[in-house]
Amino acid sequence: MSPSGPRPPAVQPRLDDASLPGYLVGAGLLPDASGARVSAAGEGNLNYVRRVEHSGRSWIVKQARPGVEGFPELPLSADRILFERRYDEAVRALLPPDQVILPAIARFDERARVLVLEDLGTVTSLQDALRAGEVPLDALRALGVYLARVHATSASRLAQLAPRFENIEMRRLHGEALFDAPWAGDLPGVAAPLRARMHEAGREPALRARLAGLRTAYHTRGQALVHGDVKCANVLLAPGGARLIDAEFAHLGDPAFDLGAALAHVQLCLAPQTGEQVRARARGALVTAYTSVVSPGDALLQRALGYCGVDMAAHLVGPSRLPFLSEPERAMPLLHRGLALLRDPA
Repeated sequence: MSPSGPRPPAVQPRLDDASLPGYLVGAGLLPDASGARVSAAGEGNLNYVRRVEHSGRSWIVKQARPGVEGFPELPLSADRILFERRYDEAVRALLPPDQVILPAIARFDERARVLVLEDLGTVTSLQDALRAGEVPLDALRALGVYLARVHATSASRLAQLAPRFENIEMRRLHGEALFDAPWAGDLPGVAAPLRARMHEAGREPALRARLAGLRTAYHTRGQALVHGDVKCANVLLAPGGARLIDAEFAHLGDPAFDLGAALAHVQLCLAPQTGEQVRARARGALVTAYTSVVSPGDALLQRALGYCGVDMAAHLVGPSRLPFLSEPERAMPLLHRGLALLRDPA
């Protein structure tokens, strides 16, 4: 067995909407398949994700399959779901139950690469709330406190965690999407003004040096257990408080990366009409909550702001750009903001 976990069987059981109720019967979660309602849940770009309802109960079922669900021609190991499961196990071992903001796992099927999760119901994501003009400060504070607690407690247990979090493939793919692809010469599908601005910025020696330093830190630092994909779409505003999902990118890395990614997505998702005072309040809620738990030091905070700039640029012009920011009139001010952070995080 490799540190990254066992490889999937030669023929992975493949769920679909017809077979899913029967699978849950076999797992002991449904009494029978009749009457079960299966519907899409979430965006489902990376994995097969469905909501299954039966007799007043419901679950979210997630299966990772070789390749990307939304783009089957793109190869990707189904082992990614192992790291989501391991992140859940590690966090629950590190923190008291009332400090964990992850949805509960009802069942994990390693052979089929399937997670069955509690269904939080029809809830709004932090991304949708911010886009609608709301600024849920309590959720931002809860996220900041949670990230700091995980980073702080995992930092003293790196030797025990290391063999289970060599998430090399997902870490590399994410790194390429953030640090390499947005700065490539072609940038297909990106509006000409944005492409020109990136080309101009890419010729600045100081900015390129800063980008290279952050790229190295992302790939080499192993200071804490990081979620790896703390975007606002992955924070759900459930009745019991904020919940963080989708930890397939979890690894031992730079804690500043989680904080920087969260800051970036808050800035990207805030409604265009949001004033600077409200933007500052949203950023402050997240950072102040984080620093109330740990004393990160200036170096970590500067890296977090640098990662924020990298993440903003990547989601404006990279392969993972956000569709609601495709118009240059809206994207350009945000790109300027991201590049300014990358150029000078002070």
